[in-house]
Amino acid sequence: MDYMSGPKRRSFTGLKALLIFFGIIILLLCGAWLLLRGWAEETAGNLSAPISVKPIAISQDITIEIPAGASSADISTLLYEAGLTGNSVVFRRYAKQSGIDIQLRAGEYVFAAGLWKLEDIGELLLKGSNVSHDIRVTIPEGLTAGATARRFAEAGLCDAEAFLKYAEEGEFGRDYLPQSGSSIAPGSRLEGFLVPDTYFIDPSWDEKQIVEMMLKQFDHIWTKEWQDKADELDMSIGEVVTLASIIEKEAALAADRPIISGVFHKRLALNMLLQSCATIQFLLGEPKVPLLNSDLEIESPYNTYKYLGLPPGPIASPGVAALSAALYPEETDYLYFRAKNDGSHRFSATYEEHIKKQPDDQQ
Repeated sequence: MDYMSGPKRRSFTGLKALLIFFGIIILLLCGAWLLLRGWAEETAGNLSAPISVKPIAISQDITIEIPAGASSADISTLLYEAGLTGNSVVFRRYAKQSGIDIQLRAGEYVFAAGLWKLEDIGELLLKGSNVSHDIRVTIPEGLTAGATARRFAEAGLCDAEAFLKYAEEGEFGRDYLPQSGSSIAPGSRLEGFLVPDTYFIDPSWDEKQIVEMMLKQFDHIWTKEWQDKADELDMSIGEVVTLASIIEKEAALAADRPIISGVFHKRLALNMLLQSCATIQFLLGEPKVPLLNSDLEIESPYNTYKYLGLPPGPIASPGVAALSAALYPEETDYLYFRAKNDGSHRFSATYEEHIKKQPDDQQ
């Protein structure tokens, strides 16, 4: 007996057809989703596919360590995990297409808060680590070689005695430097050539590498223009540095340097004693104010109150400004100068004017 006849049977058949229809739709949608997913994955893995990626904004600095030997794929994954890219392969694709994939450098990197484009990331990874563990040491103008060695020793970079021993005995391959063993006490062979500057030094370096770094800095600042000017003045590099070192120690104010230089150049031309107090202070080894008449009688070729011409070598390391002043003196009638209380100088053309007491002269 058929219990499903008439209207009831037709209703059931319609419901069954509707369910089948929706099932087919669901299957089609699932298939389309899988196809789209597969296409997206294939595109992401295709290194030649065009790249159009918006910059990624980070709210705080991010530090990433790129290990030695990391591939561009490894680096791309690290960047993604750090939140710097939208997926794990996009930077790899960019590096490949840009031709930098084998030039990326290992090291520690800090990505500052802000917007980061793939180009910016790539540029940073090409330069190398932007995190420095170097030790910063500032060598001010006017330090002696001994004081310079102590600065590096205090920073834990070398032994001061080892530094000075190498400075005295090393082979530097530079014709402008005195020969080993030729220095005259209290001068050092490299006196004047250890350029004042701020240096960032690898803590693994020894005194040889530090000295070489400073000599390279001298090579850098001594331009062809300066060499041509020294030739015009008929002065060797050593003589220019020696004169500049005296100017450095005499001039407290920048405006006075070229005028003091002019005085010394004029005295040298007239075969007059330089009579620089700075050379006496160098002999004494420490500041002394005022100097005594007995100090001016110290027997040494560095004593410019007793010996004509320049001393046998520099008395300190001059800065760029003092070197420039030595090469480009200001032409005046002055032959004398006297320090004033404010650190500036009073200049005079005659001895009578020079010894005349002025209210602002140093007491």
